Amino acid sequence: RYKTRKPHEHFHEYCRCHANDFSYCRRARKKTKFIQRQRTLGGGSFLRSLVFGWMNKPDCSLDALTRSAAAQQVRISAQGLNKRFTETAAEFLKKVIEHAIGVAIQADCTANWALPRRFPEVYVHDSTQIMLPDTLVSIWPGTGGGSYSETSNAALKIDLMYGLNSGRSHVQLLPGKHADNRSPLLD
Repeated sequence: RYKTRKPHEHFHEYCRCHANDFSYCRRARKKTKFIQRQRTLGGGSFLRSLVFGWMNKPDCSLDALTRSAAAQQVRISAQGLNKRFTETAAEFLKKVIEHAIGVAIQADCTANWALPRRFPEVYVHDSTQIMLPDTLVSIWPGTGGGSYSETSNAALKIDLMYGLNSGRSHVQLLPGKHADNRSPLLD
């Protein structure tokens, strides 16, 4: 009764279904101040260019990403696209990815047993870590020890809060060293 597909299939479907509906993308763009004024390359076209470019070839060049942008009716040079890769752009992409993961994890149905229904909402909170290459340690610092992180000091923590009654999930991407009991989702 729950969607059980591979994670990349969820993200691909999210992108296909939301390719022309980027209302969340606009909100994330404004929240992160990624695009200050309207340009040729807006938040949605930037996202589509990257996602469809990297879906096609994960290690593609800037030139390939500009061709992906051209397929979205956006003309931009490789140098112009490269200038868009900023901390603000990374924060924008992080917000959109968190939203996409949250949408992908939502249940087709909600809890239908009596105990959770006695409360307005019952939350399940959990997290998982993904080891990353050491080159990302300044952005995503890990714990730097233990059996799982001996090969990498960088880690990404995916923090999830799931509502059993509503079927909604809230996701936050955090550095691997972030303590579970200090999750921003618990506030």
